[in-house]
Amino acid sequence: MRSRFFTKRMMNAKLSSQKQTDLSVIGKIVVVVPQFSQWTGTRAMREGDYHIGTNGKLPPKEVTKSLGLKAIIDTDHLRVFDRLKHRAETILESCGVRFLSGWAIPADKSATVFQQLDEVVAKYDAAKIDFLNRYDTLVDEWASKNPEFSKEILDAKLDRQSVAQRISAQYEPFKLQPVSDEKTEALAKSVGGLADELINSVAQLARTFFKESFLGKDRANRKTVNAVIRIRERLCGLSFLSGKINPLLTMIDNVLSGMPAEGYFGGEAFWKLATLVKTLGDPDLLEEIIRGQMSVDGLLHEEENQAAADSQKSIQETDTSDEEAQPLPLSEAECNKDVVPAELTQQGTDLFSNIDAFFDRDEPTEEQGSQAVTESTSISSPSSHQEQSSDFPVLPDVEEDEGFYF
Repeated sequence: MRSRFFTKRMMNAKLSSQKQTDLSVIGKIVVVVPQFSQWTGTRAMREGDYHIGTNGKLPPKEVTKSLGLKAIIDTDHLRVFDRLKHRAETILESCGVRFLSGWAIPADKSATVFQQLDEVVAKYDAAKIDFLNRYDTLVDEWASKNPEFSKEILDAKLDRQSVAQRISAQYEPFKLQPVSDEKTEALAKSVGGLADELINSVAQLARTFFKESFLGKDRANRKTVNAVIRIRERLCGLSFLSGKINPLLTMIDNVLSGMPAEGYFGGEAFWKLATLVKTLGDPDLLEEIIRGQMSVDGLLHEEENQAAADSQKSIQETDTSDEEAQPLPLSEAECNKDVVPAELTQQGTDLFSNIDAFFDRDEPTEEQGSQAVTESTSISSPSSHQEQSSDFPVLPDVEEDEGFYF
């Protein structure tokens, strides 16, 4: 009874400690929600846009962006807003992890992140003003490029104010503050899963990185190393989320310490870096790293051993296939056929080593030709091959319709 009491007490103490840890994590993060609105440059298709019946036709495919939508400007002019939105998301992803409807970032890095986001928002607003100033002209140009559908484009044109309301950029930062003890536990549980979310996010990034920078290659450069450093910085900035991140940092540091300072490199350094990135992209291997059951060097040796085993297996399979591929017994008539001289089939002798000499010989004189015919007709048994010159190979006789060996 007493033992159960102490066990329950220890469990409660552990849960309380975990709760305090999760609550301390809540105070170390800031949640940032980017709010970038973009106009698509399209309007809904109307009944009059379709001409059906005799001589009917559909709108041009350049104008019909998707089923039920038509473009009233060249949408390439809107790509600048896509790029800037992506830039804002990249800033948050580089140091944070997805949480709620935005990103959780380290509170001690929030000032730097806010400054970078402010610059993106300023560029977004500037691009918006530039676009609105050219809006009327862009619609007219698009109508001119599609004369058969120009009336429908101009009729669907929005006024500038309506377009301006559809383009905006801002972000909302906030800190987490539970309103009750009950909500505190739920929030602490959500925050407790951020470490796993971070590791999964890094794994997904590493898999793409490995395919683009290592697969099918045998060297890398400092740019590749810097990309790994950025992954490390992201993990390091959020290492307070869980102790399981620290072994990953140690693994990365051990590999990066052996990387060249500049230029291209291959060999062991390349394979260590490739193994590191491949490991970061494998959740199962990451778990082994976290539990201390595996290291990059261990994985590298495993791959080397596996490669050696595969090579040995291939050799054994080749030997086995050679043993199994025994020639069929020859008939008596086949045994009496002329064969390739033994001296040309001995180990180290290439049957075709003197083939060039065979074709490069000078044309024989009439007397030499007669002599050659006489010598040729005198070769009728395997023993007579021993007396033949080895200046060029003698090819085996081939029956009619039997075909050549090459």
